[in-house]
Amino acid sequence: MPARAFTALSGLVLLASLFLPWYDATAFIITRGAFTETRDATISAWDAFAVVDVLLAALAFAIVGLALRRFPGPATAFAGLATALVAVKLVWRPGDLGTSYGVWIALAAALAALVAARGISGRA
Repeated sequence: MPARAFTALSGLVLLASLFLPWYDATAFIITRGAFTETRDATISAWDAFAVVDVLLAALAFAIVGLALRRFPGPATAFAGLATALVAVKLVWRPGDLGTSYGVWIALAAALAALVAARGISGRA
């Protein structure tokens, strides 16, 4: 698979990962008397963030477009920024939430786009 196709595919996976569960939350609900109910909830990037999710989506679209147009420099820069944003949100989670598989897929996709974008040839 050529580097530009792999970069574009990685950008699409990054975009799709925004809809997957990024964080896990456990809610304890006290119902009448001493009965306690526990519910597990998952939170996607769209639910957890106000600006970062939109920025990651814009970066994913930019990575795909730049890869298909054979612009390796900007594609690499945007993939690096996406990798940094996902890594920051992996380390500094909102509240005391646990991580879920979506954030790991996003990190892998951003890293794959970063590595593959460096192999895009500027020639037609």
